[in-house]
Amino acid sequence: MPTTGTRVEVRGRLGEFAPEWDACLDDGPLPSPFLRSWWLDALAGADARIACVHGPEGLIGGLALQHDRIFGTSRLRVLGRDLTPDHIDLVARSGAEGRVGSALATWCARPGRRIFDLEGVAEGARVLDVLPAPTRIDVETIARYELLPERIDAYLAHRRRSTGVYLGQAQRRLGRAGMRTRRVPPEEMDRALDDLQRLHRLAFGARSQFLPHFERFRAAARAGTPSGEFRCYEARMPEGVVAIDAWTLVARRASILQRGRSPARAVRGVGWVVLAAGLADLIDDGAAEFDILRGTDAWKSDWADDARRIVRVRAGAGRGSCAVQHAVRARARLLRTLSREPAEPEPPGPS
Repeated sequence: MPTTGTRVEVRGRLGEFAPEWDACLDDGPLPSPFLRSWWLDALAGADARIACVHGPEGLIGGLALQHDRIFGTSRLRVLGRDLTPDHIDLVARSGAEGRVGSALATWCARPGRRIFDLEGVAEGARVLDVLPAPTRIDVETIARYELLPERIDAYLAHRRRSTGVYLGQAQRRLGRAGMRTRRVPPEEMDRALDDLQRLHRLAFGARSQFLPHFERFRAAARAGTPSGEFRCYEARMPEGVVAIDAWTLVARRASILQRGRSPARAVRGVGWVVLAAGLADLIDDGAAEFDILRGTDAWKSDWADDARRIVRVRAGAGRGSCAVQHAVRARARLLRTLSREPAEPEPPGPS
C-alpha cells in the first residue's frame, strides 16, 4: 500500500487533533468510548504514547498507547489500562485504512527492542495486523451486547419473562417507598461522582479494582460530560441517592462503565431499576446498541444475548524481545503464586 506523504507523529496528548481523531473513530467498525479523545487526553500522563498517522489531507488514524520499561526493555500497553478499557483498536479514516495500517506496522517494527502487551482488544481488531509477528493472542473474557429497538418496552419484551417480572416488582415497590430515577444534570456531576465512589465502596469495599483509580476516572468523566457522551443516572430515595450508573453514548453505542448501589436489603432491585431508566433515556437519545462491556457476571445475560470475545495480544520487536516476554509471563505467574490472597472477582452487578 503506498504511503507517500504519510508520517507518524508520537504525541503525549491529542490536543488540537481531537476532532479529527474522533472522526476516525466514528468511521471504525466498533467505536469504543475508551478511544474517544476526551477519555484519552484526560488519562494521558508522561507515559502516554499516541501514534498519530498524518496524510496530506490531515490526521488519518492512530494508535493510543502508554509506555514503561521492564527488564530494561520498552513496553507498550493500552492507554488508561488501569481502568480496564474494552474494544481497543487503532483508529483510521474511512478509505485510509491501508495507509494507516502500513504506517503503524512500520512504526511498531522500527529498530530497537520493545514488547507490546495489549489487553481489552476486540477479537479481529485491525491492530492485530500491525503488530510485529509472531503475536500471541489469548481470550480474556467476553463483552455482552444487544442491538436496541426504538423503545425500551420493545427491548424489555424480548428479554426473559423473569427479568421483566422482577424489574416491574422492584419499580412498584421502590416507587411506593418514594424512589425516583433521573439523569444527573451536568452541573451536579461532581456530586454524582462522589455518590458513585461512596456506593461502589459500600458494595465492593477492598475487593474493588476500580476505586484505587477513581480520580483518573473522575478526570475522564469531567472531560466527557459537556458533550453528553459521559452521563450518570441515579436512583434517589427520600434519604438520598441509593444507586448510580455511569454510562457513555459514543457513536450510538451506549456502554455502561461503572455502577454503585446501596447493599441495603430495603432497596433490593434498585440496580435493575436505575439500569432500565438509564437505558430508556439513552434509547430516546438515539442509542442503537447496548454494550455491557467485559465480564461474565450472571446478571449480564439477563440484559443482553450476544457477546464479543475480548482478547489480550502480546508481540515483540527487536532481538531478545521474545525472551523478555517469557520473563514477564514467568514473573506474573510467580507473583500470583506468592500472593497471600487469590485474585477475587468483584461481586455480581445489579441486585
